[in-house]
This record gives sequence, structure tokens and C-alpha cells, in this order.
Amino acid sequence: MWDATLGLAGHSLALAQLCPNLYVYGSDLDAELLQLAAERIEKAKLQNRFFLKKANFAEDPFAKEAPFDIILLDLGISSFHLDYFERGFSFRQNAKLDMRLDPSTGNPLYDWLNKASLEEISQVLRNYGEEPYARPIAQEILRERTKNPLLTSGQLRQIVEKVYAQKKVPHKKRHVLRHPAVRTFQALRIFINHEIENLEKALSFLPERLSQRGRLFIISFHSLEDRVVKKAFSEKVRIFLKDPLRKSNFVAGNFRLLTPKPIRPSAIEIRHNPRSRSAKMRILEKIT
Repeated sequence: MWDATLGLAGHSLALAQLCPNLYVYGSDLDAELLQLAAERIEKAKLQNRFFLKKANFAEDPFAKEAPFDIILLDLGISSFHLDYFERGFSFRQNAKLDMRLDPSTGNPLYDWLNKASLEEISQVLRNYGEEPYARPIAQEILRERTKNPLLTSGQLRQIVEKVYAQKKVPHKKRHVLRHPAVRTFQALRIFINHEIENLEKALSFLPERLSQRGRLFIISFHSLEDRVVKKAFSEKVRIFLKDPLRKSNFVAGNFRLLTPKPIRPSAIEIRHNPRSRSAKMRILEKIT
């Protein structure tokens, strides 16, 4: 099995404890999170069945170990990023507005946010967060940064709250988490970590890393991610051929979609884990 977004190894540990013959290759961008996962695995006395690597799944870090019976992608960020790591992921905490999953590469979000144009910021909020007030929020960011550099998640939260207050958005029309900053923070995190680009790149080769009857599981939490996964899976199931001599332009691929509709969490699961409420899981199986 390849757990391509290992996180704290919750999924992999549960499966390894259920399946004594399961070996897990785990990759994650975040070195700090990877260390915590290694400690949990050692505590469970399963370190002999886990092989961990700090890596971006889009770079195909375990290509030599393929094929796999199971490949898992649990997209987005972990609860640890939101609750414990002070990198500005959460609008509920006031921290440096970094938002990088791998702080050792690239530039922090505040660097870009203090230099980007109105159009660039608006486009990110609109495309990655589907934020209805993308332009007013971008305008307010530009106004505020002329007074003081925008450096913390607290500053960004106040900007979004100010825009929503000015627009007098009825409380019942705000999005599900009951706070207007959700979409802005989500959009900027997806952008600064190139999450959609990495997902599209990975989907070009992940199905080919499966063994026969192997399955690719992808859990998404955002409609944009889910659309990318749905499209990629559909293209593997039915391959388009531009051939005027054929009766149909589509031919069956070497994959089968096991989830015509995505699997959603039950009411009980949502009650125990409220953050799972927007999760959608799609499964692709490799066939002969």
C-alpha cells in the first residue's frame, strides 16, 4: 500500500492493524508531521511494516516500489495543521501567515500577499475558494497593506470579517462553518501549495501504479478537487478516440469506477468528526 498523504498515519495504522500482511509506503510533504507519524507507528510497534519518505506525491516518490494494491490520497490538510502548527492555516488562531505544507521550500504566503496585484488576489480567491466577494476582499487587502504589512492570520481574518460586515450578508447565507473567512483561507492555502496542480500531475500516473485489481482511493474536501478527481477517473474508464471510422468515439479503458456517486460520511461519523462533513471519496479499480 502507498499512503501518498500520510499525515499522522491514521488511515494506514488502522489498515495495518487489521491486515497483518500489509506493508505501507508513506509519503508526506511535511517533515514535522512525518516525524509525529513515525512516533505513532513506533508506539504501535509496526515500524517494521512502514517505509516513510518526505516527498510530494506528485513527484512519484515510490515509482520503483510499484505496483500497489492500494493507493490512498486524503487531500487537504490535517487537524494538526489547523490546531497545533502555527503557520497561519486557521483563522481561529493568530499566527504568522505562512501556510506552506513544506516550510523548507518556496516562499511564505505573506510574501506573495504583500506584493500581488488586485487581479491576482481576486483570481486566487475566486478560482480556488469560490469566494463570492473575492474582489472586495482583494481590494481591502490592498488598502490594509498600504498601512501595515499583512503578516498574520489575525489580520487576514479581520479583513474578511470587515468585508462581510459591509456587505451585510445574512448569517444563514454564510457558508457551512459559519465564518466568512473559511473560503479565503482555503483558497490561499491551495494556491500557495500548488495543490490542484500537484493533484492533476499525480492523477496522470497514479492509476498506472496499481496492480491488477488494485484500487486508488481519493478523499477530497473541496468541490474543485472533487471535480478534478471525477474527470480524471472518467477519462480512465472511457477513453476518447478521435477516429471517424468508429461508431463510437469512446472505448472501454483498463479501469472501473467503483463509486458512480462519491461516498459521503454518515450522520454518526459527522457527529464524531465534524470536519468530515464535506468529505467525498471516489474509488478507481484497475482491471485486466
